[in-house]
Amino acid sequence: VFTAYMASTALQSSGQTMHHLMGANMYGDGSAANVDGQRLQIIIVDEISMVDAKLFSTFGVKIGFRCKKSPWGAYNFGGCIVICCGDFVQLPPTGGTTLDTPPDATYHHLTPDHVIRSGLELFWHNPELKLFELCEQVRCDDEWWVSVWIAMRFGRLSSVDVDFLHGLDTPVPGSFLDGAVLCNSEECLALVDQCATEIRRRECSICSRHRDDRHVIRPFAPDDERWQRAQAEAARLLCAKNIDVYAHGLARAREEAMELKQRFLISCAHDVILWDPGMNTDRKLRLKRAWLDVDASKANDLAGKVPIAVGLTVALSMHMKNGDRDKYGLTKNRLRKIVGWKSNE
Repeated sequence: VFTAYMASTALQSSGQTMHHLMGANMYGDGSAANVDGQRLQIIIVDEISMVDAKLFSTFGVKIGFRCKKSPWGAYNFGGCIVICCGDFVQLPPTGGTTLDTPPDATYHHLTPDHVIRSGLELFWHNPELKLFELCEQVRCDDEWWVSVWIAMRFGRLSSVDVDFLHGLDTPVPGSFLDGAVLCNSEECLALVDQCATEIRRRECSICSRHRDDRHVIRPFAPDDERWQRAQAEAARLLCAKNIDVYAHGLARAREEAMELKQRFLISCAHDVILWDPGMNTDRKLRLKRAWLDVDASKANDLAGKVPIAVGLTVALSMHMKNGDRDKYGLTKNRLRKIVGWKSNE
């Protein structure tokens, strides 16, 4: 069984949220776990850094109760193999005690909680626990961008990298990384710590391209002249720069389409159909600008992008509030296959 704290993560692997698996509500209260204790063997818990000790303790008790009749029922989690995946340097729990807290650190609490301590004990004083640390980074092949990730996670982002991100002049060439230059040019390496404007002028084309790629933060005001350019006015949709995720989604959709022997088309889609051909230019522009800044949870009525293909399995992240919810059973977390769609084009 695959489970995760967040519904979006669980659905990506056709799994369940921890609360649903436990048969609990958002506060952790509820009935027995939704599992078959006689058949359950392995549970994979993703985003373990977001799980607090109290929830993890309750999770262990409920799973153990369901599996108590198995031959290994006396062990933790009823003898099930529990694989916890995550990174404690990433997002912590929204509330409660994180699981990387040593149990002894809870003695100073004004109101000690035995449930919290039992959750921590499952991690810290569990003779059955084995730790495997993954050291190879496979998410990104851009060495500089990976170094920025690591520095930001530990709060050690250098002023030079900040200048790169904002497109400012730097005391190093555009491809500089860890005391070397990725262009492997001795002339560019000799430019380190010289005048910033002189470095930008004399660096090679490879360094210049790296510098432009590192310029990620490109904000501009609503009255910026770039909004008035033809490509901005004619575009059906503007979106924040998220090339890696978008490219991955397109590649996945293209593969799905080829496997299903369907045509692969790129078209403008909307979560809620609101695009009116008669909409004036100012309204269209305001819509595009709003899309750039709005929170994802509040973007139900704004244009969006998602690669789709006929036959592709999808899961709804919200209840459909129109008549389709009851007519077609379009409820939240329900898995369905795409059979077609409407286009304004």
